[in-house]
Amino acid sequence: MNFNCLTGMLNYIATITTTTITTTTTTVTLSVIQEQQTEVRQHCVNAEPHHGELWCSVSKAINNWKLKTGDILTLAANTLQIPT
Repeated sequence: MNFNCLTGMLNYIATITTTTITTTTTTVTLSVIQEQQTEVRQHCVNAEPHHGELWCSVSKAINNWKLKTGDILTLAANTLQIPT
């Protein structure tokens, strides 16, 4: 998986979360958003990423040496700034 694809996935997760906060319509439910996040997470796990500036800095940190791809994705997503 290349860096651009991983960044796109992480930004997508951040955008979904932002949309939930700023939406005034009650038709968007938390379960739909969680399903979308789970789908993006599964795509990332299936791609088995190994490259990218952000991915490598998180995955190669000494404290994260035993983490699985899904756990690293969560840490990487938490380090991103939400686009405004």
